[in-house]
Amino acid sequence: MLGEMCRFIHFVNSRFPKYRSRAALESVEAQVFVPISVDEEDKYRAAFRKMVAEYRSAKAPALKSSLAQRIAPCFSAYTITPTMLISLVALVPLIAAATTQPSAACAKPAVRREWRELTAAEQTNYIDAVLCLKSQKSKLPRSAKSPSRFDDVAYTHMMALDVAHSSALFLPWHRAYLAAYESILQSECGYKGTLPYWDWTVDSQAPEKSVLWSSKAFGGDGDPSSTNLCIRSGPFKAWRSAFARRMCLARSFGGGSLDSTAVLYSPEAIYMLLSRSTTYDDFRSALEEGPHNNVHSAIGGDMALIDMSANDPVFMLHHANVDRMWALWQKMHPALAGSYGGDNADGTAADAGDVISLFNLIPSQPKRPVSAMLNTTGGAPLCYVYSNSVRAGIGAGGTANARRAAAEAAGDAITAEAARLARHAEPYELDAARGGAATPAQGDRGDGARLRCATRVAGHIAAQMRVGGAAFERARAREDAQCRFVHFVNAQFAGHRSHAALGRAGRAPAAVSAAAAADAAAYEALAAAFERAQCG
Repeated sequence: MLGEMCRFIHFVNSRFPKYRSRAALESVEAQVFVPISVDEEDKYRAAFRKMVAEYRSAKAPALKSSLAQRIAPCFSAYTITPTMLISLVALVPLIAAATTQPSAACAKPAVRREWRELTAAEQTNYIDAVLCLKSQKSKLPRSAKSPSRFDDVAYTHMMALDVAHSSALFLPWHRAYLAAYESILQSECGYKGTLPYWDWTVDSQAPEKSVLWSSKAFGGDGDPSSTNLCIRSGPFKAWRSAFARRMCLARSFGGGSLDSTAVLYSPEAIYMLLSRSTTYDDFRSALEEGPHNNVHSAIGGDMALIDMSANDPVFMLHHANVDRMWALWQKMHPALAGSYGGDNADGTAADAGDVISLFNLIPSQPKRPVSAMLNTTGGAPLCYVYSNSVRAGIGAGGTANARRAAAEAAGDAITAEAARLARHAEPYELDAARGGAATPAQGDRGDGARLRCATRVAGHIAAQMRVGGAAFERARAREDAQCRFVHFVNAQFAGHRSHAALGRAGRAPAAVSAAAAADAAAYEALAAAFERAQCG
C-alpha cells in the first residue's frame, strides 16, 4: 500500500504541476479555517476523481506517454532498508493475529498439504477416493445426464464458466467449489484426509518432470500418436469425459508432447505478484490471468479447455494451490484480508453479499454469500489452513542463501546490464540462446542454476478463459514484467540460487519447517532491487 500511495503522489506531481492540494504547505499557511462549502467540496471531489482516473489509465499497457512509461511500471518508489524491512516483518504477525485468527466455529482447522508431503499410503488413499467418485451414481437431476458423482463435479464447473471466470467471483467461487469437492470425497467415499495441493512453483523450471505425472499418481503426458492425445499411464488412463466433448482424458505438455516444454511461475515471481498487488481485484486478475492460466496452458489437453478442465483430476490440486495463493495474499496484507471488489461477469459491481451457486452439487448444502468464503478458518463450510509446502519457497525463515541474497540486494549497485534488462521492451525476445540475456531459453533443461521466464499463455487459451480486449493486453504486460524480473535477477544476482532451480531438483522433498523455509526478506530484496532498476 505504501508503494501504491507513493506512485500516485509522484504521478499527481508530474501530471498536474498546477494542482494545489489543501494540504500543501503554501495552502496551509494561507488557509482561513472556515467550513468548506458544498460547491467547493464537490469541486475537490471532481478533481480527485479525475486524478485517480488518469492514474489508473497511466497503469494501463496501452498508454504511450513517456510519463506513464517512466512512472507506472515502478512497483514501489520507496527504498526499503534492512532495518525498515525487519520492522515491517515484525509487525505482520501482530496485525495478522487480529484479523486471521480461526473463529470459534473453527477451533482446530484441518491442514491441506502439498502432494509430496503425503505418505505413499495417503497418496493412494486420495487416488482411491477420486476413483470411488467416478463409480458413484450421480445426485444431480436427470436432466444433467451425468453418469457419476465425479462427473457431477465436472458438470458443476462447466455450468459456472460464464460467472466464475474473468470476474471478481473467480476466487470465492472456486474456494466454495473445492470445499464442496473435499466434503464429497470425505462423506461419500470415506476419504479421511484433506484436499492436497500441487505447489507448481517447485516444478516451475521443468513442469513436465514433476512427480505428479508418475504412473502411481496422475499419469503422464498424452500419447502423440493418439488422435486426442490420450494419456496412457496411471489410474485415470481409462477415463472418459461425459460433457462438452466425449473423449479420453488428454494432456499435451507445453502444447504438444513431452518434446514441447513449458515454464511455470517461479517462487520469486509469485512473491512479486503477492506482495505488489494492493487491491483484491488487482490480485485476482493478476493471479487468474497469469499463473492460473499459465498452468492450464502448460498441461494442455483437457486442462487447456475451460469447459473440459475439471475432467482432469489434477485440476483440483492446481486450484487448491491457486486458493493457497489467495490465502497467502490475505496473510501478507492483513488489512485487505476481508476485502472483495471488482466486476461480476455481467458488468455489475461485485459485492460480498453476492450469492455463490454450486448448481445443486450438494443438494442439502445452502447457498452462501461471498462473505462466507473470505476466511479459510471462518467456520462452515471453511475450516482449513495450508502447509508450508515441500521446499523452501514463499514462506518466512532464514536460510544462508536467503540472507546472502538479501544482503546483496540491499547493498549492491544496479549494473548497467541488469538495468537494461529490467526496462527492455521485448523481454521474451531475449535469452541466452540468442545472446540477449543470461536467462536460459524456455526449452533449456541443462542450466541448473538460473531461472527461466514463465511461458506466455497461448492466445486461443486466453480467449476461452474469457481474457480478451483490454484484459488480454493487461495480461501480456504482466507477463512481460515477470520476464523482465527474471532477466534482472539472473543478471544482477549471479550467485542467487532459487529453490526452484533445476540444480536443486534432485533433492528429496521434505516438509518445510520455519527454520528451513526461504527468508521472505530475500524475495523482498530482489523485488525492491528490480523496482529501483525500473524507476532509475
